[in-house]
Amino acid sequence: MHRASHTALGLALAAALGWTGIIDRSGHCYYAVPSDWQVIDASETIEALATSRDGRASASSIWSAYASWAAFTVRLRLDLQPTIVHKDDGQRFWVEYGRQPGVHHFSAVAAPLGGCTLHLDLNRGADDALAAIAREVIGSLVVLR
Repeated sequence: MHRASHTALGLALAAALGWTGIIDRSGHCYYAVPSDWQVIDASETIEALATSRDGRASASSIWSAYASWAAFTVRLRLDLQPTIVHKDDGQRFWVEYGRQPGVHHFSAVAAPLGGCTLHLDLNRGADDALAAIAREVIGSLVVLR
């Protein structure tokens, strides 16, 4: 699936679910969260942060510049030391990482000279329903431009 298809799929998913779309400060990255999640707007120093109503999940996305997707994902593997690799197909990279309580996701979508990244954390008290929503949030990440 090429980038335009990822974009259409992410936007269609959000629209179909009635979710809130969030665009990073650079205008490159988009993801969506359920409409009942709280979104703390971006400022000059931080990106927008979305949190679930119960506070057990949080997500934030940023644009990351790089010269090579392959080198970028190799560095991510070294830095994050993933415990589970969900996807690594040359267009999308999605892993779980970390040893601290909870589940910590990192996802990235490739674009020329950079990509969109998403950190999504689930606290220990997150249930299966919230974990399923987290997967949908991660799947909604797309590059806009």
